[in-house]
Amino acid sequence: MHVSRHEGKLKVFLGMVAGVGKTCAMLESARSLKSEGRDVVIGLVETHGRKKTEALLPGFEILPRKKLLHAGTEILEMDLDAILARGPELVLVDELAHTNAPGSRHPKRFMDVEEILRAGIDVYTTINVQHFESRVDLVRNLSGIEIKESVPDSLLDRADQIELIDLPPDELLARLEKGEIYPQEKIERSLQGFFKRGTLTALREISLRLTAERVDHEVIRAVRNRDLPQDTHTRDRLLVAIGPSPSATELLRWTRNKAFNLNAPWIAAYIDTGVSLSSEDRRLLDENIELARHLGAELVTVSSPNIAQAILALTRERQVTEIVMGKPRMSFVHQLLAPESPVDTIYKEKGSVTISIVTTDKIKVPTIWQLLRRRVRSKPAEYLFSFGNVAVTTVLLLLLLPIIGYRGVGLVFLFAVLCQSLVTGRGPIYLAALLGAISWNFFFMPARFTFTVVAREDQIHLALFVAMASVLGSLTNKVRVREQAYREREARATFLFEVSKVFSEQNELAGILEKLKEVVAAQLGFDVAYYVRVSSSEAGFSLRSEGRSALTSREMGVAHWTLTNLRRAGRDTETLPESEGIYFPLVSGSEVFGSIGFFPHTKDRIDFTKKSIFEAVTRQLSLFLEKQHYLSLITATRALEESAKLQKSLFSSISHEFKTPLTALLGGLQAISDSKAIADDASLTSIAKDVSSSGARLTHVVDALLDMSRLESGTLVAKSEWVSLEEAVGLVLGRLETRLTEHDVLVAGVSELPLIKADFVLVADVIRNVISNSLQYSDPKGKIEIHGYQNPTHVIMELSDEGRGVGEDFGAKIFHRFSRENPNVPGGLGLGLSICEGLMDAMQASISAVNRKDGISGFLVTLSFPKTSEGQS
Repeated sequence: MHVSRHEGKLKVFLGMVAGVGKTCAMLESARSLKSEGRDVVIGLVETHGRKKTEALLPGFEILPRKKLLHAGTEILEMDLDAILARGPELVLVDELAHTNAPGSRHPKRFMDVEEILRAGIDVYTTINVQHFESRVDLVRNLSGIEIKESVPDSLLDRADQIELIDLPPDELLARLEKGEIYPQEKIERSLQGFFKRGTLTALREISLRLTAERVDHEVIRAVRNRDLPQDTHTRDRLLVAIGPSPSATELLRWTRNKAFNLNAPWIAAYIDTGVSLSSEDRRLLDENIELARHLGAELVTVSSPNIAQAILALTRERQVTEIVMGKPRMSFVHQLLAPESPVDTIYKEKGSVTISIVTTDKIKVPTIWQLLRRRVRSKPAEYLFSFGNVAVTTVLLLLLLPIIGYRGVGLVFLFAVLCQSLVTGRGPIYLAALLGAISWNFFFMPARFTFTVVAREDQIHLALFVAMASVLGSLTNKVRVREQAYREREARATFLFEVSKVFSEQNELAGILEKLKEVVAAQLGFDVAYYVRVSSSEAGFSLRSEGRSALTSREMGVAHWTLTNLRRAGRDTETLPESEGIYFPLVSGSEVFGSIGFFPHTKDRIDFTKKSIFEAVTRQLSLFLEKQHYLSLITATRALEESAKLQKSLFSSISHEFKTPLTALLGGLQAISDSKAIADDASLTSIAKDVSSSGARLTHVVDALLDMSRLESGTLVAKSEWVSLEEAVGLVLGRLETRLTEHDVLVAGVSELPLIKADFVLVADVIRNVISNSLQYSDPKGKIEIHGYQNPTHVIMELSDEGRGVGEDFGAKIFHRFSRENPNVPGGLGLGLSICEGLMDAMQASISAVNRKDGISGFLVTLSFPKTSEGQS
């Protein structure tokens, strides 16, 4: 068998439809490798009677197929074991999406291919584009044909090579009409299916796109691995930067239109600089992000204090070819007051990326006053703080003036301004610097209590003080703002970590919802409600609320709308904004599980950041619900499989256990009715004995089935009464007297056992089943022993025989239903010990079974009953 530590390589020959020549291309490529000395075999090739394909087969080693029998029909499938045993360098496997016949190791052929690859064998295979999972729905909508066989797209990602076998629709239709693809009787039906000209054109486009996407990903991977220069671009990809600006709407629409014309993907990027936004700016940002979603952009959020550098980094990472930005015209004064535009920075470092500047009426040039306000905008209390800071510092310096001198005063004022920059904005800092200079001049410099600066040195000191205080204070304030932004991002990361802990530590939905409610309320100030999908109909979804007691009809209506349209809705959204909370649908794949609502404790607007956090929580909860859903399906499937196995075992056992005694009963009755068959009284006695034995055997089978039914349904309730084990043993031995005639039965110590609290009938059933099991499997005329003893806590009875015991592998299955070590041996359903275990559990007692270890072959069953103090008398 071929063994390798390295996986084999996979090459996929991809086509748009049957008949384009995938199999022929695979065979021709393989023949070229074979001529180079490669060990190539054919695992499976479907010729479909096509002469061109059959002509390419000679010269290859063709492995025989495996014969499988299904529903009376012989089916030929690829022999996976033969391929692994042969261990070639390369194997050809046609029709990757094929479904294997029942009885195969794997249900799908692509799973066979995965095992071959894991064995280190290279594989060439063929597939049509409609069989990839991500394209199934698209092809069905185009052609109206249901695709029943599909393979996961991950297999395409795993492929080392993909070769597109393309053929123009006209040439393909000509081949079809000549009978080169299908026989004449199938041509007309094919023309009504995939072989319509429009359908073929669409399928061709899908296959070309699929191949192009694959190549595009390979180029991006090569750039990331530095196998290609960072500025390598093989496909148009646009990026537009958005923010809290009215101009963003026109930028988004312009970018979307250009991306549509270029048939190119596009990205809408928001750069979070950490600067706190006003309520109006947050509203604009939310609207712009929602518009980007509606227009189909890929949304990306990046945290960075430098917008230009963040955009450039994103451009390199995502292989963007064109950046769309808007920039107003500014005068010299505007440019002096305003910081450098990101457009200017990006233009200097853009490399080979194209920059499109969009002009729009909504990009308004701010006035000089607006620019000044942006730089000095702060709360009135912060400006009052500047006056108080300078006043307190002045009083303190008046006291210290004889010690530090008037020139040392400037350093103290500078320190006061720097301290203030830790708590206020830039405007109050500039004010404090100016007030500090005035106070220094008026109260401390020569010509005190005047605004006259006598010495030129003092004039320079004052000017430098104002400049240094303003610059250093502004820089310190910027560091503080960034630190605050980092703290906010850290708080978001901590919150998401706490949420992930909830899902990792809790296994039940109720526990997760309770923990989520606590975490969201403590860290974000929101209540959480979960709306469970109870059922669905054409009218909509039926829901019930969990986690929120007061539920108005309006709120329930928002939850209904969210599920019906699979979009978020509610407060601070475009849909039903008057709601108390914001709602998100809990959807994963094709499954809809419910809706989750978040209700703020305040009337503040729910900004983009919190919506993003809620979306992350919703995704995690949806994935958990999907996991639980599939786990329940797996459990149900396993239960059905177990039920099917039990039914098969039951019918198999019952058919034998009923048929044998019934045959004996019918034969005996027929002999009794036939006077010629009865020669004398001895014959009649023998027949009657056989009839009685068969009847007892049938009764035992029926009793076993009834006991199993009672145990399975849970209707069996054990009585609690005083039971004498000696009486129970005596009753069972009396009933089994005719079957015990050939066995020696030894009873010891049972008469000395105290009374136990149990159900007499159930105890007798257990003893009878154990002894019957010994009679069934022990040697003829073997000894059966029943020993009783007690310890401080339990009354114990051991029943043993001198049979052959059981094998080590079967010991763990001894109490399983329908478990028989050798099913071919007649007699028994394999239920006896299983029923004993159930009956003992019902009486709060225990049973165990092992092979004897006293040097005698045989089987030992131990019954252990709890001892009660009252029973010891």
